[in-house]
Amino acid sequence: MLPTRDRDDAPDAAALCARFRDSMTDLVRQYPELVLVEDEFEAAIRHDADPLKEMASILGACRDVFVGLRHLLNPIGVPLRATGDGRIQTLTLNNVATFVTDIRGFTELTENIGHRWGVNVFDLLSFCYFPHVVEVLNRYACSYLNYTGDGLLVLSRERQGTGGVILPGLDNSVLCALEMTGVTNCIAETWRRLGLVQSSGVWHETGIGLTSGTVQVGDPFVPDRNPTGKLAEFDTLFRSLAPQAAPSFQPRMNYAKQIMGIHALGPVINRASRLQDTDKTAPDHTCMMTETEMKMLCPLLQERFERVGTIYLKGLGNADVFGFLRFEPVDVASLEKECWAYYASR
Repeated sequence: MLPTRDRDDAPDAAALCARFRDSMTDLVRQYPELVLVEDEFEAAIRHDADPLKEMASILGACRDVFVGLRHLLNPIGVPLRATGDGRIQTLTLNNVATFVTDIRGFTELTENIGHRWGVNVFDLLSFCYFPHVVEVLNRYACSYLNYTGDGLLVLSRERQGTGGVILPGLDNSVLCALEMTGVTNCIAETWRRLGLVQSSGVWHETGIGLTSGTVQVGDPFVPDRNPTGKLAEFDTLFRSLAPQAAPSFQPRMNYAKQIMGIHALGPVINRASRLQDTDKTAPDHTCMMTETEMKMLCPLLQERFERVGTIYLKGLGNADVFGFLRFEPVDVASLEKECWAYYASR
């Protein structure tokens, strides 16, 4: 028998549970795009005749939904905070490694996959590419962000090991890139054996460009504070010009409780993209880096890089570019242990 207090609370709890279930239905009716949340909730909840246990199940299901959708809610993987009026506070991350991946000949691949395999490109990537790539990223605690068809923007931060030893984000990203190259080479070879290659006969390998620096993460679609300085000057001038340039447009005044997306921006991202382009002309190398950043790696990782040449990076000028050999065998797990030992000895 339940204690008297629980028995007395039971009718109120039952009514509260019923109202919550009705509110979920109303929420999806008002915002149809949230049916995914409702589906996840229904999959997580464990219904019970006891209303107090039902309430506990509802709270547990809410927790499970937050955990299950955490990457959709915050793909950056860092503890962002909200402002008092419900906006995402922009956070600056220093010494973050950033790399960009890209499948070579992807446009041609999208045109050919239907008649060669009888599947669409979404299923190709969903079954035969991204699950394996993301598994590697998770192994090295990297966060994948912007997604552009076949390409990923990835952030790598430092990892802390036993005894407080720190593996820098740049070293971690190179280890990740080494393992990813082995995996994507295997994917490309599997595709090749099944008749999926470029018209030139070259397989669909994956290119990687890597750099490091400072990025800002937050919601680029919603300002997180009132503008000052030149930002305030722009705001005032723009609002004075808008009625003449676009009479029907009304600039928003209040951004409270507006969250449109979470992304990362910074010059290092553009540089990583430009570096990624360079291994199109050096197919035996990948994980392209500038000499300056390559020399920031521990000696064990520096040894794996070779100079590719002085290459013009669009919008950035000439740079001495280095990359590791795409087809050189490497025991990444053993190399990672050696890197941890190197930093533990310092």
